Amino acid sequence: MGPHAHESAVLKNWHIWTTPAFGAGESWSAAPIGAAGAVVFASDRAALEENIGEYMRNADAHVREAREKLDALPAHWTGEREVQERLIGALARLARRSD
Repeated sequence: MGPHAHESAVLKNWHIWTTPAFGAGESWSAAPIGAAGAVVFASDRAALEENIGEYMRNADAHVREAREKLDALPAHWTGEREVQERLIGALARLARRSD
């Protein structure tokens, strides 16, 4: 048991996968390609696509939040710093692709 990738379900520039949820079917997760982890979640595919749209409508706010988190992290917290850096990079690539 673990995450199940939905290669055919990859929305443009996003990785999408499901994870079994005991007693609740499955949960859906999505990450912009290049990000270290999921940033959008839902209980089904349709809701996930809607949540991705909402996330992207607020992409500037998400970049700002990631930069603020990165700036607040101590230099020796390399793992968490990489998570934020990868998210910022992934969102920047998404922005360039939508131009």
